[in-house]
Amino acid sequence: MEAIDWNYLSANCVWRDNLMKELLNTGVEVEAPELRIWRDIYDDSVSLESYWYTLLSPKFRQPAFLAMRITLFAALPLLIIGDKFADHFTMSRVLCLYGIAYSQETLGEQICMLCTAFQVVVCMTVWGLLMYTFNVLNHEVAWWCAVFFGSFFVGLFGDLRCRRLSIVMMVIIMEVQRSLPNQGGPYLPFYVARDVCFALMFSFAQAFLPPFTMCKRVDDAMAGAWVYMGSMVQNCVKGCWAENPIDAAAAISKTSSEPLQAIFTVLPPQLNVVRYEPWVSPLLWQLRNERIKVMGGLMPMLHALAAAVRTLHTSHVAQKDLEGWKNPGVETVRGRLEEALEPYLKALEETLKGLGHALKPEDVAEKLPLEDLHAATSGLQSSIDKIHYDMMKGRLGNVDSVWYMYVVFAHLMMVLFGEELLRYGEAMRNFDSTRYTSASRRMWDFFIFEYWNDFWTELPKRLTLATPRDVRVVKDAFKLACGYTVASVFTLYVGYDRVFYFGMAILMGVGLPTAGDTLMAGIQRVAGLVFAASFAYLIKKHKRSEAEVYALSLLLIMVSLFARVFPGYFHCAFYCALLISSMLHIATVPLMMFSRVVSSSLAVMSYYVIVVFVFPIDTIRVLHNAEVWIMNGVSEYLSSLVRLLQFRVGDKDAEVMQELLAVKGRSGGLWVAVRQLLPKVKTAGLEPTIRGKPYPVYEQEEFAQVLRRLLSSLDIMLLGLMILHRERVVPAAAELEEMLGATMKVVKGIERYGVYVMQDFVNAVQQPETWSYVETVDHFTTLLRLNNQLKDIFSVDHGKMLSAIRGKANELHLNNLKLSMAFASNSSPTFPLPTEDMRSEPNQSSTTACPYGLEGEGKAREELTAPRNASFMLRPDEFTINHDMNMSIAVLVGMDLFCSELVKSMRTMQHINQFELSRRQ
Repeated sequence: MEAIDWNYLSANCVWRDNLMKELLNTGVEVEAPELRIWRDIYDDSVSLESYWYTLLSPKFRQPAFLAMRITLFAALPLLIIGDKFADHFTMSRVLCLYGIAYSQETLGEQICMLCTAFQVVVCMTVWGLLMYTFNVLNHEVAWWCAVFFGSFFVGLFGDLRCRRLSIVMMVIIMEVQRSLPNQGGPYLPFYVARDVCFALMFSFAQAFLPPFTMCKRVDDAMAGAWVYMGSMVQNCVKGCWAENPIDAAAAISKTSSEPLQAIFTVLPPQLNVVRYEPWVSPLLWQLRNERIKVMGGLMPMLHALAAAVRTLHTSHVAQKDLEGWKNPGVETVRGRLEEALEPYLKALEETLKGLGHALKPEDVAEKLPLEDLHAATSGLQSSIDKIHYDMMKGRLGNVDSVWYMYVVFAHLMMVLFGEELLRYGEAMRNFDSTRYTSASRRMWDFFIFEYWNDFWTELPKRLTLATPRDVRVVKDAFKLACGYTVASVFTLYVGYDRVFYFGMAILMGVGLPTAGDTLMAGIQRVAGLVFAASFAYLIKKHKRSEAEVYALSLLLIMVSLFARVFPGYFHCAFYCALLISSMLHIATVPLMMFSRVVSSSLAVMSYYVIVVFVFPIDTIRVLHNAEVWIMNGVSEYLSSLVRLLQFRVGDKDAEVMQELLAVKGRSGGLWVAVRQLLPKVKTAGLEPTIRGKPYPVYEQEEFAQVLRRLLSSLDIMLLGLMILHRERVVPAAAELEEMLGATMKVVKGIERYGVYVMQDFVNAVQQPETWSYVETVDHFTTLLRLNNQLKDIFSVDHGKMLSAIRGKANELHLNNLKLSMAFASNSSPTFPLPTEDMRSEPNQSSTTACPYGLEGEGKAREELTAPRNASFMLRPDEFTINHDMNMSIAVLVGMDLFCSELVKSMRTMQHINQFELSRRQ
């Protein structure tokens, strides 16, 4: 992370003053410079420099190396073996195809594919034996019923990862038995399984030359996430204290947590693949999984910090009060925090970088600078305490109370962020292996329990169609059965020699449940098939030797495998690489090759028709239903927090904390749904619409981010409530109760109108004809007014709390003075005790003395501000009033972010309503 230049940040308007003097006070007219153009603007060719940078890029080298590895160590030997020993292999023409299809990049993915393919091969072999045992091959109707109901039965397994591959292999073994009735007899399924396993051996071997591990990829991704968290905190500090508003805005623009969302969406599937790497122990896998949970626990602090800094920046730019930023009180606050922030940011950076390289508990305890982070975090908390003490003593002058609240809250979030890291470090230092699953239990779960855990629970639901998901699984299974059956018809009756048994395999990547995905994947796969047929025809027609055929074929396979890294070309390039080798065997008979292209194309077209007309899925409706479900969850989340906010802080009743923990648990499901929203938006954008306006994809993508920030705002409120309702010895201060009670009416109003606004969204989606734009505007306007009113109430009550704190400080100071004078009177009888007048007069020396220079004042500050708020290193018996005040600001910050983000949904609401109305015209 880039270090913060505090001298630059503390320019204190010098840059602005100098600029105005240069523009207004100079007597010499300065001509504007001419624009310099460094390159030929009429040159549209790709430069050699671009090619050079492309060759040096890891994004080019890694896919190129992977394509070359698969080509040389899987495709080449299988292509030669399939040609030279065709009589020994039943599936000789597709050995190379299987070798390419089952080859993966990392060892974890390859082992996972090996396990999956082995299960599929066993299923295929058993199915082939059943077909032979019951003599299904000799009965046409029974054979076609087996194709349909076999595909339907496998489709009922729903989320089974090898579902479509199992259907393909089951149909393939049936078609092989049909086309070769006199070869192998009951052993034919075993011969086919042998050929598939033989190709799998080469796929598995290529993954070791050289090996790449998924665990390293996961570790690198988590290391990058840790570093990005540190940069977020640093940019928040810049955005908070940078005098130049443009510099602050640039820093705040880098505080989005959107890049971190991949940690919770992409890493879990990759972490599941890590389990297949045998050198990764179950303990290390659980530690990586625990790291993701730790990151999830840090997200509310980051969201709260970023939201507070954005509010500070917005209020600064809106007010443009330059004199206010020259306030001595502001400079005092800045000076106090600047002393503590620099070591804190340095220790935080080193700790987060260390977390990216240390995984084992002993490495975390030894290599991470936890002591430095603890000292820096305590120093930052002490600086906040000093600021509070200065505020109590009236040394900060006329400081804007709202600004003060947000600044203190933002830096308190940094303290909590550091303390969460310290808590994790302490858990690793005092590592307890009994909290983790043993290796034997992990093996039991991996090989047996996870496969059958929910089977007997889900089976009655699937048979009785108990849930909407079960109904959808049955519908999808029926569509798959229809698609593969019709594709088999085209394969067998449109083919040139009626023995082609691979035409329906194109549905392996095309057989998707939605029309948009099926259309795009189908077009690309047909294009890849045509390219493969064209390449094979050209190679065979102009060949001079077998070596030339192999060289050209392998070159085209390698280029196709490299091109698949581009998402837009994946299906086309991958299918082209698969079929080049098999097309070489039939390229000498153009009519046969053309019939293969026709049968596969008809299979794609027929499946698309099935998807459109048989139990069709409206992806737009699925997206809207998901958004409405999330809105309903957000509404319940908000209502639960407002209800819990009414409980008295400091109650001995443990039900409040239990309910808060239950609310936190339910929010996890909302986060999962929100993170799944963007893929649904992309799927809905691919849906072909005949009627209505184009679907507002851009607005929906923005709305997905709005929903994420809405959940973040509620998490901020939940964080504050959980800290306020922790167990305490002494009841909370009456001023805190008074402040929360004064804001409750406005908070309930925000809850009510927030629900109104969310109901407007539901109406705009589900009842577009009755949705009222004017009424929605009124709801949004009232919501913003209530939000501003909440800020005003917090500002007033915050001033009251500060007055109470100052009174407590004065009382404490007078008590200390009384005790010290009483102690002095014991040694000197002539020393007088303070009179009532002396007690009522403010202590002038305490307001003019150097801060914390006097021993008595330092003790007073320590007694007033200790103990700390949430540090596990310094666990408090009780919160002080200033820490309660800090965490009560979480309600204001969360509500402010909630209202501001909810208002952004109006644009999406309007576009969706117009789209729904256009579909009904």
